[in-house]
Amino acid sequence: MKENSVGWFEIYVEDMSRAQKFYESVFLWKLEEMEMPEDFPEIEMLSFSCDYEKYWASWALVKMKEFTPWARWTLIYFSCDDCSV
Repeated sequence: MKENSVGWFEIYVEDMSRAQKFYESVFLWKLEEMEMPEDFPEIEMLSFSCDYEKYWASWALVKMKEFTPWARWTLIYFSCDDCSV
C-alpha cells in the first residue's frame, strides 16, 4: 500500500460541541473522545477513527483552554522517513 504523505491533521475550534455537530453531520462519521496525558489537561480532542490499511489520513478537532484559534487554523503532520529530504 502506498503511504499517505499527510499522516494526521488537527482543526482547532472554539466551540467543540458546535464543531462536533457540524463535522459529524457533514461526513456522517462519529467523533471519538481522545484520552489526553495527565500533563495536558487543558487540551480536548475528538478524532475520527482511521483505517490505516487505506490511503487516507486521520484527523481531530482540538480545543485548548485559553487559546483562541484564528480563522482557518489547521495543523498538518506529514509522513516521511527523513524530514531533511
